Amino acid sequence: MRTWIAFTSVALLALTGCASVGPDYVQQDPRAPERYSALETGISTDDPVQAELLNSWWTMFQDPVIDGS
Repeated sequence: MRTWIAFTSVALLALTGCASVGPDYVQQDPRAPERYSALETGISTDDPVQAELLNSWWTMFQDPVIDGS
């Protein structure tokens, strides 16, 4: 019986996430940019990829954890 109550509770809780958002909700129309700008030269659709950027792409995040230092 406890399993059934727990399952029903979880199912009802999950279904509440599917409820409507309200009468004043306006759906946004996101626009994608025509082009994405590169953070560094060599990282774009127009430039050939440079080998040194492929070997150290994670350094542009400037995160010591990712850098491993």
